[in-house]
Amino acid sequence: MASHGAERLVVLGDFWHGAEGLTPVLIQAVDGFAQRVPTVLVLGNHDRRIHPPDLPLEVVSTAWVSGPLTAAHEPPPPGAPGFTLAGHWHPAVVIASRAGDRLRRPCFVRYPHALVLPAFGGLTGALTMRRADLARQGAQVAVVGDGELHWLPLRR
Repeated sequence: MASHGAERLVVLGDFWHGAEGLTPVLIQAVDGFAQRVPTVLVLGNHDRRIHPPDLPLEVVSTAWVSGPLTAAHEPPPPGAPGFTLAGHWHPAVVIASRAGDRLRRPCFVRYPHALVLPAFGGLTGALTMRRADLARQGAQVAVVGDGELHWLPLRR
């Protein structure tokens, strides 16, 4: 984060999936990181059920606002004011080759009012988004490959 000049980390919810995952090693790592970098945790559907130990986190229940940008766990409805960064869906798309090969990849979904971020953890799961539906909604989709974003064509 320091190499990118980041001043703060904002976690878009579900930092903890279950209380059994709050191991002493993880708690120590989060504490050490949050001591160096101001960290905001927007509570997600899993975080709300867990009471983590006292950590130097700014915890907010639904959204964290900085100027015109809102950070939330769940994406807002279409037409919401401002612009929101959100998680929760863990979006993914299927990419198919002409030969019939299929690859399911985490993706970023960009709407006029929001950017839904993917999850890259091995245990997070994903919601496969239909590209035709996304096109009808006016969305754009990007996947990460070779260290960069690749915007995918969407057909209605």
